[in-house]
Amino acid sequence: MEDEGLSPDTFREHVNTVKSQRHIVIFAPKHQHRCTESPPRNSYSVELGRTRPLPYIARFPPRRMGFSHSKMAKPEQISKLIGDAPGAPRTYPGADGDEGVRGATSAGSMYGLLSRTADKHGEHELLGHRLAPGEGEFQFISYTETRAKVLRIATALMKEHGVQKGDRIGVYGKNCPAWAAIQYAINAAGAILVPIYDTLGAEIVEYVCNHAECGVVFVAEENFAKWDAAKEKCPTVKSVIRFDIGAVDSKKGEGSITELMEKGTEDASGLPEVGNDDLTVIMYTSGTTGNPKGVMLTNGNILASVGAAYHFFDRWGIKLTDTESLLSYLPLSHIFEQQAEALMVGRGGKIGYYSGNIKLLVADLDALKPTLFAGVPRVFARFQQKIEETVAAGSAIKKMLFNWAYQRQLQSVKNPGGIGRNALWDALIMNKVKAKILPRAKLIITGSAPMSAQTNDFLKVCLNAPVLQGYGLTETVGGMNCSAPFVSVSGTCGGPLPGTEVKLLDLPEMNYLSTNKPPQGEVCVRGPVVFKGYYKNEEATKGAFIDGWFRTGDVGQWNPDGSLQIIDRAKNLFKLSQGEYVSPEALEQEYAKAKLVLQIYVHGNSVESTLMAVVVPDAEHALPWGKKRGLDTLQAIGASEEFKKEVLAQLLEMHKIAKFKSYEKIRDIIIETGDLNELGQGFHVDNNLATPTFKLKRPQLRKKYKDGLDALYEKMKQ
Repeated sequence: MEDEGLSPDTFREHVNTVKSQRHIVIFAPKHQHRCTESPPRNSYSVELGRTRPLPYIARFPPRRMGFSHSKMAKPEQISKLIGDAPGAPRTYPGADGDEGVRGATSAGSMYGLLSRTADKHGEHELLGHRLAPGEGEFQFISYTETRAKVLRIATALMKEHGVQKGDRIGVYGKNCPAWAAIQYAINAAGAILVPIYDTLGAEIVEYVCNHAECGVVFVAEENFAKWDAAKEKCPTVKSVIRFDIGAVDSKKGEGSITELMEKGTEDASGLPEVGNDDLTVIMYTSGTTGNPKGVMLTNGNILASVGAAYHFFDRWGIKLTDTESLLSYLPLSHIFEQQAEALMVGRGGKIGYYSGNIKLLVADLDALKPTLFAGVPRVFARFQQKIEETVAAGSAIKKMLFNWAYQRQLQSVKNPGGIGRNALWDALIMNKVKAKILPRAKLIITGSAPMSAQTNDFLKVCLNAPVLQGYGLTETVGGMNCSAPFVSVSGTCGGPLPGTEVKLLDLPEMNYLSTNKPPQGEVCVRGPVVFKGYYKNEEATKGAFIDGWFRTGDVGQWNPDGSLQIIDRAKNLFKLSQGEYVSPEALEQEYAKAKLVLQIYVHGNSVESTLMAVVVPDAEHALPWGKKRGLDTLQAIGASEEFKKEVLAQLLEMHKIAKFKSYEKIRDIIIETGDLNELGQGFHVDNNLATPTFKLKRPQLRKKYKDGLDALYEKMKQ
């Protein structure tokens, strides 16, 4: 209620309405006199960050106050066990899941999916961009317009560049409308898309183009300098076509996409026949060791994934319709973004492309206000950090109210299906938080890596929307499992999606066994979303499968509620001298939440009993810290022993919060402030210490920091 301007009668009417719903009434002391009868039960006086009950208060919060109860999901609603033998696979529990998959695969190809939607929703908006980075409204073209441009590109590729079915065509640039149009045109022409991460250096660009034997490459204008450094070593590339990150045809002139479109037609009669079994993309995984492998995905693989997602969300009451919108900012050369955009195209939704600068992401979100948001743990961790900082900067009363609201709604999140949210706290606090970030979001999905349960819970509370953990790999079109909206506990990946079977393979050397309680082992999968193999790499393909099951390399366990939880990584573990295994990625995800930490690499080996780390400071917080102490540069701050002690103290606090074991404590650190990129990252693509999806390249990090880390161990022993 507004604190001024209400008549006594209106004031009492509002109070009695709230009382009747068994909600809380919170008074500032100066307004107590305005309630002439006894102060209502469940009311509080709030002043200067302190609370005191008004007379006649029983307790806070009243038992079950404002709770709505619903039936908890049963394990058989999350996944279905096939057989009762140890290690038996689990699958999707819905009887009609396969029908949902067939609904999408009936489109026959990715271009078929676009064309089918254009027939139904031709005038709906599809591809959008902003006229200036971070400024103005999004400008969209319709499905009909998009299909016309796609056909012009496809027919020109065939006519002018001799593209035939099965040819490989590279795309090298950031997400934009042109990228999407090119992708569907390649598919319409029967060729195979080869995405090239726009952040990769000349060496990897050269490798991908040569390995895939690309004959044509589309290059974004801003990447042309990098392309020039690689083109002389790419003999198979005969044609290079330029595009820009604005509208599809914003790049003009000789060798441009606009010139190409002018030579094409909108006549689809000459297009080759393309079906579910034909390859649509060779996606090179951003490997942390060695050269990337080319994952071969068919039209049927991607369409099966789309159909499975539709059926899954429909089943849980989140129906994706032609009113949906998505902000595209995750790399289109990554399968997660490809899948998210396909979900929009299949249902007639629209896609707004970010301004090309991740620093403008918040401005782009505010302009588009998407209904679906796909992100990775690092993005969501920054959301949490910003919310917490905003709360911390508020008044004592605001902090108290936020904490009350948070703790109350957290009960609902931690008891999914058992305790409902309190509508009053959402109206007073949480809806206002959501309005500043994702006001229209009906579905939020995290992928690429596991999100911590604490961050997942935090966002479920603050954003008042399903925040789902998807699980999968490039080899499974991103999604093979997904947590269920409203009923899954944070930290789990839910059950298999329609059409997918998942089982756990025993790893005796690590004591992960299907006979454990709960069952544990390496996650293996089979079904229509599983890739066809690695391009020109039979040895790697054979090693990736066992008896027809794809081995993910992740270690999981089946929880009592039927959900899968990823608990380890078979390939990235190391053993300490006392015999304890350490999963550095799990530690890094939690330690990176320290306020002064932007990136962290956790190091250990079998001859030492403790862990060390390399930390890249978060300049946003480190610079103000240094300014108070007369240190003006990040380099000066990083060299300060006082700063090192402060970082170690924050890491220790994260260790306690995460309840890590004693041997998982970081004993000492190296502060890295050199070779930072524009995002302030010390581990990035340009110095070959991270992949484009921000995964650390551990062998390279270990080699670079070996001498410094060895010195820390020696110092500790003195």
